[in-house]
Amino acid sequence: MKFFSIFLSLCLHLIVILLLVHFTGVPQRHTEKEKLYRISLVSLQEKKAKTVHIKRKPGKKTKSIPKEVTRKKEVVRKPVVEKENVKKKEMASLEKVRERIYSKRIEEMREEEIEKKKSAMREKLQGEEGKQEKVSYESLLKSIIEKNWFLNKAFITRGNFKTVVEVIVSNGGDIIKTKVIKSSGDDYFDGTVIDAIVRSHLPEVPMHLRENHCLRVELYFTLEEYEELHS
Repeated sequence: MKFFSIFLSLCLHLIVILLLVHFTGVPQRHTEKEKLYRISLVSLQEKKAKTVHIKRKPGKKTKSIPKEVTRKKEVVRKPVVEKENVKKKEMASLEKVRERIYSKRIEEMREEEIEKKKSAMREKLQGEEGKQEKVSYESLLKSIIEKNWFLNKAFITRGNFKTVVEVIVSNGGDIIKTKVIKSSGDDYFDGTVIDAIVRSHLPEVPMHLRENHCLRVELYFTLEEYEELHS
């Protein structure tokens, strides 16, 4: 009984203490750490100094500091008339150059035409001279061959015999080939002409008539010419 009464009294005391603590508002201890805030007074003063507005007294004007003025370079503009004159002069000079080139080209064309005509005339003259020289060379050959031409009239009858012979002569004057192109109709007469050509010693071919190391000529022989030579 004593133990129960002691325990009961302890409980009552605890209840009374708790009630007293609750109603008296004893401050509870905070376990959380207190937060610290640092404030710099210097920075606050600077901010205040910046925000301070200076009131100007009326009537007093502040002197404005003149700024350096950058002067632009003045562009000298030529008048339009001068430009037009320059253009006209340029066009005139170009026109003169064109005229010179055109006249020079015309002169060159004329000279070329004259040169062509001259060359054509030279070729024509050379051809004519060549033909004349060839004719003269052929006549020389014929005269040499006729000196070695002999025939017996007893073996031929009266008639107008004519034989045309092709002779190929080397540049040195040697006879390479002989051929009867047109016969007289009498083999004996044609044979006497061939024999006369073979027995003849021909001169060298002139330099300007030489072609492919030889020259081809055609010679004709008639009975009438033979009779004139041996009359």
